[in-house]
Amino acid sequence: YYNVKDKVIIKLINRSQNEKMLKTLPFKEYLDFAVVFCILFEDNNNNRATSLVSNDLLDKWEITTEELFEQAMTNMKFICPAELKSMNETMVELLLNDDNVDDDTRSDILKHLEEDDTNYPMYVLTNTKKMYGATAFLYEEELRSFAEKFGDFYIIPSSIHELILIPESISTSEQEMVDMVKEVNDNQVEPEEVLSYNVYKYYADTGCVGIINKIKNIPPSLLKCQLLTYCYGEVFEDELAQEAHAIIDSWQGRELTAKEQEIVENLRNLEENQYPYSDFE
Repeated sequence: YYNVKDKVIIKLINRSQNEKMLKTLPFKEYLDFAVVFCILFEDNNNNRATSLVSNDLLDKWEITTEELFEQAMTNMKFICPAELKSMNETMVELLLNDDNVDDDTRSDILKHLEEDDTNYPMYVLTNTKKMYGATAFLYEEELRSFAEKFGDFYIIPSSIHELILIPESISTSEQEMVDMVKEVNDNQVEPEEVLSYNVYKYYADTGCVGIINKIKNIPPSLLKCQLLTYCYGEVFEDELAQEAHAIIDSWQGRELTAKEQEIVENLRNLEENQYPYSDFE
């Protein structure tokens, strides 16, 4: 272990799509992902290869998954530091390095990109190696820094290698983003590099990341009301409480069950006592 511990990095994969493989690997759960571990091999010519850490290997190393995770996160800061660029900066880099584009076409596209960057800023978050860059989901400092500048923002999983960040203030509708993720995954991303079909949201006030389209796809029910109330208690977003109230209103005209009464009281308590564990001066 001590010969390779400084080469261990992390990789995010879709948990439900890799259930069979995960039976053989140590991993940590995060949202709907699995955080798995790889050993990174590089030579002087920047050629790279990785090898997944298995349960058998972890047993031989005689360390825990948590210890491996802490070591890997430390390594990531040095081996794969975060890199944030505007979408247009990324496109310009690709364009300038494409020998198949003639100068006039390149000039026209660059002009268009400069104009579009002002009207609709999107950002690509990855790492300096452009490999397994979606692990930036776990880079708390970078996400917090972005939120300090833009407030709440959406996170689109472009692939296992990068994320797209879109400030809420300039974003399109959530449904359009969900549709866009499906379109890109189905037609532009290799199946083994698809990370998720969900869209995520970073809440600046709490530093929490949530899956925005999972609750919306659940039909009105006690379960959905419970989920909405729980999420409201995490981020105190009015839209969540309003949707929970809409479900509760549909229960009028009959006697509430014990669980329904409990969720009504929980929602009322949360609305009357927002951020009950915060420190106030």
